[in-house]
Amino acid sequence: MASLRSDIGYLAWLFAFEAAGRLSSFTRAAQELGVTQAAVSKQILALEAHLGQKLFHRKARQIELTGAGRELLATTSLALGAIARTMRDLQQAQDGPLTVALSIPLSQYWLMPRLPDFTARHPDISIRIIAQDEPQKALDADLLVVFASADDPLATGAQRLFGATVVAMASREFLQAHPLRTISDVLHAPLIHHDAPDSSWLTWRDWAQHAGADAHLLRPTLSVSRYEDAVIAAQRHQGVVLVWCIDGQTLPTEGGLHPVPGPAMAAPGAIHLVVRDRSRPGIEELIAWLAEQTGDRATGTK
Repeated sequence: MASLRSDIGYLAWLFAFEAAGRLSSFTRAAQELGVTQAAVSKQILALEAHLGQKLFHRKARQIELTGAGRELLATTSLALGAIARTMRDLQQAQDGPLTVALSIPLSQYWLMPRLPDFTARHPDISIRIIAQDEPQKALDADLLVVFASADDPLATGAQRLFGATVVAMASREFLQAHPLRTISDVLHAPLIHHDAPDSSWLTWRDWAQHAGADAHLLRPTLSVSRYEDAVIAAQRHQGVVLVWCIDGQTLPTEGGLHPVPGPAMAAPGAIHLVVRDRSRPGIEELIAWLAEQTGDRATGTK
């Protein structure tokens, strides 16, 4: 099978031909390419020899494309134009914002409250946030901030940012209406359940087992499919919710939620930083800043 190089010849021939054909002048083609007229003429003669036919009718003071020349110019213009557009797109992507993909709760409760600090320190670095249920599927992201267990392939080669604990919490208004002094009180209170299909999300059954209580009689009052809705329901005094918190840090009270009696469960994994492209300008500053945030006060996360 013939290679592209053997079929096409030297790209310099095509550049000279395209410019001469488009401008209808060897002289103006030479000026555009920054070479001599003799060099353009020599490259086109070499291309004609490679093809075995003439591409231009050469007259005293002008040139004119042959039928073969018109056909080749149309194809060459399309091909070189497509290459140029792709290269411009790649250059613009390199100069575009750094993209961070993470889960919706992690974006809402952990990253977004902290992001003004990064933009204040690095006003010239643009950031794009992709918050979705499965951030690892964001193929155009430069960085992933994801929850993964130790044996998850995502954690291989990734930087561990922090672990997490899960704590039962409720609003002050709810606690005033439902005094919770014991684990039994909690289990008999209105419970808000996040019914995620992902087994890494700890449930009220897990919490009861950690507390040494009977989990078989648990009947959550409200079940929702999104963690953010569970937190909002608790903030609106609907019941007790399991909140994800950064390990070893102050529990989140900014949202009006407070811990109730019972165990703090260690999550079966940790938050990891996956770097997909270290070549982007500003990426090292963003990586360092994200790592620094593990020492800040916690907010509900995953």
